[in-house]
Amino acid sequence: VAKRNGHYRLEHTAKQRRLTARRREQETEVFRQRYKTRAGIEGTNSGLKRKTGLGQLRVRGGPAVFHAILLKVAGWNMLRAACCARMRQIVHERACRGILGQILAILRSRMTIQSVCIGRKTEITAYLQR
Repeated sequence: VAKRNGHYRLEHTAKQRRLTARRREQETEVFRQRYKTRAGIEGTNSGLKRKTGLGQLRVRGGPAVFHAILLKVAGWNMLRAACCARMRQIVHERACRGILGQILAILRSRMTIQSVCIGRKTEITAYLQR
């Protein structure tokens, strides 16, 4: 905005108007719903290019390019499956440790209380150690 002869004047270009309209559109919920699928795919494409070198193929010709892409995507799927299997194993181990640890703590506290009341602490302790 510039002040000239006591009046304010706003100058803008067609490019600035298009950019403003585009940014306004990106703030809507409809745009976010449409774009969320593309955002997920772009992350996969980025990973393919980084890990497998999909951006620079060393072959020429349609069939060879198709075959190279197919093999790179298959390799990417194996990498993701291995990562997923490892993560499942880690989560399972942590969940078992957490749940079993809590259950054992509860059982130990109850058994200790009962053993003190009954007077058979050695029998119950031996049972817990099995």
